[in-house]
Amino acid sequence: MIPFARVPVAGNEKKYISEVLESGWLTTAGKAMAFEKNFADTVQARFACAVNSGTAALHLGLEALGVKPGDRVFVPSMTFTSSAEIIRYLQANPVFLDTEYGTNLITPEILQDAISKNPDVRYLIIVHYGGQAAAMLSGEQEGILEICKRHNIKILEDAAHAFPARLNNQMVGSLGEVACFSFYANKPITTGEGGMLTTQNETVYERVKKMRLHGIDRDVWNRFTGNKPSWEYDVVEAGYKYNMPDVNAAIGLAQLEKAEEFRAGRQRVAEYYYEHLAPLKRYIDLPVTRVPFQD
Repeated sequence: MIPFARVPVAGNEKKYISEVLESGWLTTAGKAMAFEKNFADTVQARFACAVNSGTAALHLGLEALGVKPGDRVFVPSMTFTSSAEIIRYLQANPVFLDTEYGTNLITPEILQDAISKNPDVRYLIIVHYGGQAAAMLSGEQEGILEICKRHNIKILEDAAHAFPARLNNQMVGSLGEVACFSFYANKPITTGEGGMLTTQNETVYERVKKMRLHGIDRDVWNRFTGNKPSWEYDVVEAGYKYNMPDVNAAIGLAQLEKAEEFRAGRQRVAEYYYEHLAPLKRYIDLPVTRVPFQD
């Protein structure tokens, strides 16, 4: 039987977890900050914010983009439930789009048709499905980024399946206003449970960083590692409890070191399946690889 998830932990996972346990600081601290920096560097983003699930990242990202009650948000019909759930968290309304047969991706043609029928929509959740990136960049046809720019639509990339993925040497996670990743046990890299939000926008980053921990203006690490430790902090807005503990971040740091190795291994497995299932094409439809996992 194919296992639900087989997590390779032959690297520095145990070492980094031991360092956290020995430090006595188990909640969000140095390991989480290091994980954020290394992840941001990997996906060519200015900022990264570690959270406790991919769903949390999606929720914070959409909130930071300014979605309000009653707004309508484009989202693919072929995706995990959280992509649509987080729209309802904000009392907004999902507008479900069909996806391309064979890739399960929203294409520029599908998006353009949806915009013509729903000209009031100003937000798009684009899902990079099954390791394949959507056609974000313009080439022979106008890409999703240009279409959204022309229609003043903000993009949230759901990249839970697509790390590390590239489009024309640009990393998925550096293209839209916000990108969200999942580190669930069966994702490209894992922290057991966890997620990451990346952005090039400092205002979005500061908003997400504040809202992930109850709207507190100074987290515990910053309050107690400076020259003047302090119990004082202000809750400046009603936020959420979405921060990633250092124990989980320690696993993520070690997994990140092997991300490219994992990607190459999964690609080899996919190629094996394609090769050995090819004789059955008259009976089954294989997934279409329009956009490669990595150039």
